[in-house]
Amino acid sequence: MDTVSSSGSVSPDGGRAVFAPTDAKDWDRCPVYRKLKREGWQPRDQEWTPSLLLGIAIGDGLSEAYRHWSDPNPESFGRPVAFKALEDGYVENPEDTLPGLVRLVGRGLEAAIKEDAPRGRAIVRVDVSLGVCRPDLIVRGPSGLSTINTKVSRQVHPNYRGTRLAEYETDFQLWHEAWEAQQFFGEPVVSRGVLQVILAPRLDATLMEWPVTPEGMAFWLSEAEATWALMDQERRGERPVTPRHASCHGKFGRCVFLDACHEFRLNPERMAAYYTKEEL
Repeated sequence: MDTVSSSGSVSPDGGRAVFAPTDAKDWDRCPVYRKLKREGWQPRDQEWTPSLLLGIAIGDGLSEAYRHWSDPNPESFGRPVAFKALEDGYVENPEDTLPGLVRLVGRGLEAAIKEDAPRGRAIVRVDVSLGVCRPDLIVRGPSGLSTINTKVSRQVHPNYRGTRLAEYETDFQLWHEAWEAQQFFGEPVVSRGVLQVILAPRLDATLMEWPVTPEGMAFWLSEAEATWALMDQERRGERPVTPRHASCHGKFGRCVFLDACHEFRLNPERMAAYYTKEEL
């Protein structure tokens, strides 16, 4: 049986450490970024935005709809759950009103349900952990299992929607979910997919799936195992946590921890001027 450590890794019987895909992505972005994030550091002046909450609300509502997929109106089960998640997480601010966000979530949920991710396949699991992964949806078709993850964006320019969707073809998390489902169920996973929901400026929900082949899985696993091994060495104190300067200004813009690294040199007392530390 797998055992989960406090670091968020899983140590299978063979002794190999396995880390959650979001954790591995953070490490790949920058080991120092991952360390500070896991320790609970965040900028003092970081303003609340509803972007993450919109994804949580639509995801929770969609999961509840999947649990009642055989009902003639699964959306009627999903909407109360989505709106409750939105109300619980909403922070009053001058830009976004709760009624406005409720309308956005309602429209996004409706579009996601109409896209019909199961596509006639039997629903096996909905938002349940397999160990370190928690696929939003696992379905079983005639050829085998498929894992599907929901991604919600508040706004993507129409010119870049296809590009955004194409980026998921090699996404580490989607491969990890397929691999872990295969390990958990002992049967082949034939595809991994993403349900992309974009709320503005034009509402759109699109399901895209890519095949999972033994060769593709082995290729991904070669990277994953190398990454997990280095992360485990850090966890054990056998390897220093080093910065990745290419990520200081990269795809995600200016790193939120740039000052912590380059101005305060990771000194907690000096960092306290710009950052707060939440006890996790």
